[in-house]
Amino acid sequence: GGAEQVAGAALQALEKHNPKLMRTPFVTGEPKTLALTIGAAAALERGRLDKATRFVQAGLRHDPDSKPLRTQYDGLKELKRRVESIDKQLKKGMALKTVDLLDEAYGALDALGEEFEGSRLEAYRATLYLRSCHAFSRVRRHELAKPACDAAVQQDEGVEAYAARAAALERDDAYDDAVRDWRAAVEAAGGERAEAERLQWTDDAGDAFDLRRRLMDCRRLEDQWEKRRDHARVLDLPANVLDLRKESKCKWLKKQHKKLARLWHPDKAR
Repeated sequence: GGAEQVAGAALQALEKHNPKLMRTPFVTGEPKTLALTIGAAAALERGRLDKATRFVQAGLRHDPDSKPLRTQYDGLKELKRRVESIDKQLKKGMALKTVDLLDEAYGALDALGEEFEGSRLEAYRATLYLRSCHAFSRVRRHELAKPACDAAVQQDEGVEAYAARAAALERDDAYDDAVRDWRAAVEAAGGERAEAERLQWTDDAGDAFDLRRRLMDCRRLEDQWEKRRDHARVLDLPANVLDLRKESKCKWLKKQHKKLARLWHPDKAR
């Protein structure tokens, strides 16, 4: 937040003490243009898309025709539009559509990074990792959900990241790891004795839950899974597999076993 505050203070000082300079064109390399760019990039590094947009808008008020600022502003608006579409599709349960939109959002963020002095904008990228974590786990692409969830936690060991990964692990029936992450989410929220409001978590579908309740429910699911593991679910077999002829059952078992063996082979994880 330091760079964001310094850039904001510098621009306020210019507007107050040298308004004539602020009315001159904002061109690439000018100190005032750099101050805006640094401020916007710093805001986006902290995951604050709206604040980054306001930084650039401040310059455009003085110079609406500034090419570098206009390019940054258009990029920020494009990123916001794509992220809003992603969140809308997630709440509607349209995870497959969300996966396609995420590719476009990562592209928009990469383009912005080039405009913001080559920054990778990691903090905001982590918010896309969170959305990828939700979307891939909902379509049971767990091999893609796992690295996205892990990247989100690595960037920000907070409630949102731990809870998102815990929910994804539950969908993959990895209840022991999910219990660990639900517990970490509770601790990140202040512990089991924290105020109820702090322990509320809203998932990607917009439903609110008490983190302590999710932890308890996951422990129960873990016990049930250990007592009666659903191997058909693990192998992602058809729902009517028990009704199939013996030859068809064997065919499905071999097919799914080979598929998962290739998917999770240790050589692929190197």
